[in-house]
Amino acid sequence: MVVITDGAAVDSPGDAAEIARERGIIIAAIGVGRANSNELKDIANGGVSDERVFNVKDYSSLNKVLLSLQKIINDTAVTLEDNVGGLNNDLVNCISGTATHITKNRDLHVGAVNAFNSFGSIVSYSAKIFDISLNYSKYLRTDDFAKYLSAGDGTEFMESYIGYSISSGQFYGDGQTFIITGAPRFKAKGIVYGYVSNSAINNQSFSLHPTDNLWQLGAYYGQSILALDLNNDNFDDLLISAPLYSNQGGYDQGRVFVYMNDPTSSGPNKWNNVTYRPQILKGSNVLQSRFGFSMSNAGDVDLDGYSDVIIGSPGEETTPTTSGAVYIYFGSPDGLHESKKQKIVGYTLGSSLKNFGAYVFGGYDFDENGYKDVLVGAPPSSKVVLMKSRPIIDVTSKIVMETNVVNIISCVENQADVCIQFKVCVNISRRDGKLFEQDWELESTLSVDAKKSKQKRFNIIGENAHVSKFSSIYNSTKKQCFVFGLQLEAGTVNNPFSFDFTFPATLEHIYDLKDSVKQQHLSPLLSTLKSDSVDINFDLGCKEPLTTLCTSDISSSVKSLTNKSTVVVDPSHQIFALEVTIINMGYDPAYFVHFNITSLLVQYIKMESSCAEVSHQNTTLGVTTFRVLSKSVYKHYMKSGTTCTALLYFDMSPLLVESKASEFNISGIVYTSQENTSADPNIENNKFFFTQNVQYEVELNIYGSGDTLIFFNESISTYDQKNIPIVYHNYTVRNFGPSTLYKGQLTIQWPETTESGHKIALLDHISCQPESNCICALRNTTAPDTSQTLVQINLPFLYNCSDVLCAQTQCEIRHLQPHYHITVNAAFKPWFSVYLSLSGFRVFSSLSLDVYKYPVINKNERTHFTLSTSIQRSKPNDYVAPEELNVGHIIGGILGGIAALAAIIAVMWKFGFFESKYAKLKQEMQMRADAEERPQNENIIVNE
Repeated sequence: MVVITDGAAVDSPGDAAEIARERGIIIAAIGVGRANSNELKDIANGGVSDERVFNVKDYSSLNKVLLSLQKIINDTAVTLEDNVGGLNNDLVNCISGTATHITKNRDLHVGAVNAFNSFGSIVSYSAKIFDISLNYSKYLRTDDFAKYLSAGDGTEFMESYIGYSISSGQFYGDGQTFIITGAPRFKAKGIVYGYVSNSAINNQSFSLHPTDNLWQLGAYYGQSILALDLNNDNFDDLLISAPLYSNQGGYDQGRVFVYMNDPTSSGPNKWNNVTYRPQILKGSNVLQSRFGFSMSNAGDVDLDGYSDVIIGSPGEETTPTTSGAVYIYFGSPDGLHESKKQKIVGYTLGSSLKNFGAYVFGGYDFDENGYKDVLVGAPPSSKVVLMKSRPIIDVTSKIVMETNVVNIISCVENQADVCIQFKVCVNISRRDGKLFEQDWELESTLSVDAKKSKQKRFNIIGENAHVSKFSSIYNSTKKQCFVFGLQLEAGTVNNPFSFDFTFPATLEHIYDLKDSVKQQHLSPLLSTLKSDSVDINFDLGCKEPLTTLCTSDISSSVKSLTNKSTVVVDPSHQIFALEVTIINMGYDPAYFVHFNITSLLVQYIKMESSCAEVSHQNTTLGVTTFRVLSKSVYKHYMKSGTTCTALLYFDMSPLLVESKASEFNISGIVYTSQENTSADPNIENNKFFFTQNVQYEVELNIYGSGDTLIFFNESISTYDQKNIPIVYHNYTVRNFGPSTLYKGQLTIQWPETTESGHKIALLDHISCQPESNCICALRNTTAPDTSQTLVQINLPFLYNCSDVLCAQTQCEIRHLQPHYHITVNAAFKPWFSVYLSLSGFRVFSSLSLDVYKYPVINKNERTHFTLSTSIQRSKPNDYVAPEELNVGHIIGGILGGIAALAAIIAVMWKFGFFESKYAKLKQEMQMRADAEERPQNENIIVNE
């Protein structure tokens, strides 16, 4: 007993381990992780020592104690079998007769599993003329195997149980007979040995076991072995069972390994190659079934010319009174397969059949009816069941159709009708030529596109599916035919990823007896399951019949519905429509026609078309994919001469974010996405490129304010920077929309020098706010040269830039949104010579707006504004003392004025003057507040 635990017990100590020890059970305890070591000792040996106690870090480390566990198991087996003092050395107590086998040349080989300390042996008896000699001719010794396997004295083969099972076969085609024996306890896993009959162990001998994780501990590989020719190639094949093989999540399901021989590379040497993979039979893969516990050659049960195999599964189909089943696997050119088998359950043959299938024997016709019969043992029930073979039914199936070619175009355009029609005709007969005594029911399965696991191309009419199941009753004289019709599967043919008509669709008819018939006692047996199939080819409607690649010529064109060279974009006009026309100008139809539209600056909104739809859209890349559709059930083909027009709508509002782009481009390409179906050799006419010029509408108002009059004290005669008055001119540019002004250029001019080169005015500084929307090239000027000699300047009061030399600087407006404004503040200093030379003069500046470099339409025609400031010389006034005031007269006058004012207000109120005027005044003030206060008219001088 092996106990594995990963934690401490929380219950009080029990006596389970002690009871097990009293019964002679040897216990090994394995702790995983932080398991309590004292409790492990209590479990393993009553707490007296560390014997048979193991600790591992985690479950993945359990394989580290595997060899130690194997040694404990082997040592325990020796002890329990009372192997003391070498009493069973050689052939003493050898348990001869564990297995027996007679070769084709009538030699007898007997297994003796307990010989040589349970190493095991095979005792051979030679054939005589009429019987077998009672004296053995040879027996295998321990050192025979040890020498061949380079295993020293052979102690590692103790307890192997050589001779547990025996068979013989000819594997090389040279007539040599090999004796095959199983040793299911070798290293607690099992192994199979083979050697030439009547010869010593030599280099022709071989050993065999599964590779990798298929070689399981305790699987009892080699419990039963069987050598026979399964596929009639004159080379024997080998079956080896492992009835205690455990699948993940269960135990003792059992497996049978089938090693198929090959005339081109014969012999067991190939089977030992690490790349070789045997066939594996699983039965029903049922828990504790022990499938493969017994095996026997059943003979040719179904009379198809191939040997069949019967395999016992004694632990399967357990009921309170019965258990066990047997499987008959039918031979074929490919060996044995799970799909070609018959299962017989013990309880169907009678009650109280326990371990039915523990022993099997076949290949003999007991009732002499021409069919091989089978014997099955049920040892706990002390019964042997003779199962007589049943009559064999041969089935003739044929699929009949007028044509096996489907024209896709014709089929999809007449989808309401049958695309293709065919018949399935079935007849049955007994293989021995006799008539049936009764009728039998046969179940059929018709599969469409059977070679495709998914995305079938046809549906069966009436079933709306790819499979039709039907059954009917037959006898030897009755032939039945069933009519079916097919339609194309719209979901598959309309999918470019599953559409593929380059290879045919296979119709397959598979048949079998109904389960209710097979469960009847001595019911007939269907011959090896067969199927009838035909292929349906596809005609794509191309010029060349049955070609798999059509040649089309897809052309495309595009035009704007506005038909304007330039489109004005504003919030009230954001939709742009484009008409795309696609024509198949080739002779052949085109399949899965798509066109991609790329528009980076404008965004696709929708499409209006009766022959196209959107299939994919990538807003990040600005690509939209459309597919052209036909009007039939099968959508994705375009006949020769067919035209498809689609009206595409685009949103131009993204252009208004910056109002920067002067044009936008829309490009496209038409293509067929199924390269294996249609090709377009002329791809130049598949492309189109459309450019649309755009402009943005704005209304830009310019106004300004500044000092209109400045007085200069003429008594100043010394040049001093701080004594020079500064002239301030302020300009405002407001965007009344509706679009954003991406960029505009402002030019500020002022009189700088006379024609003779004398300075007039200096730009002291200039700024534009906010700086996020406006920036000037020049902000501050160099300080004036105070050492300059003062000169007399003659300058008329009214002058402009045609009379003097004017200077200018630029400011740039950037991204001025609707209802926002920028302000330009400029400060000018007249030169001191001007003050001294003239009694009065004028300083002016002008602001000009230019947007013609950009795609902008300014609805306001006024793009120029001028401000002017007059400067007059003045003398300081002499001081005059004020006269003494009469306070009484002043107070009287004030009171009289107040009384008169009150009377006037009362009269005006009575006639409603204040009600209407106040409301109007309030409304005007509110409007001014909303639009931002503008400068007083008297401070604005406009130079047209």
